[in-house]
Amino acid sequence: MGIFKLGLVVLLESDTGLANWFPIELFEVVDGALPANWRFATRDEGETGLQAIWGYPELVDDPSYNEDLVEREAPAAAVFAAQVAAYRKEVAEE
Repeated sequence: MGIFKLGLVVLLESDTGLANWFPIELFEVVDGALPANWRFATRDEGETGLQAIWGYPELVDDPSYNEDLVEREAPAAAVFAAQVAAYRKEVAEE
């Protein structure tokens, strides 16, 4: 999840299987729990840029990771895919 000056957005796997940011207004929160390994950081990416971010460690700890993910860089996309797969496995086991 991230806060841009334009509002709250969530990073999700789109129908194409790629990572994309979507405005929170498109969704209904039915479970407000957050994964135990998530982190939080503030950012200052300009007037319309990212102001705060929370999520898996690579997303939060590496300021260049989000740009790499948006640019569809293979290493960033692989980390995202691994996070999605781990979440799906966790949900299936519940």
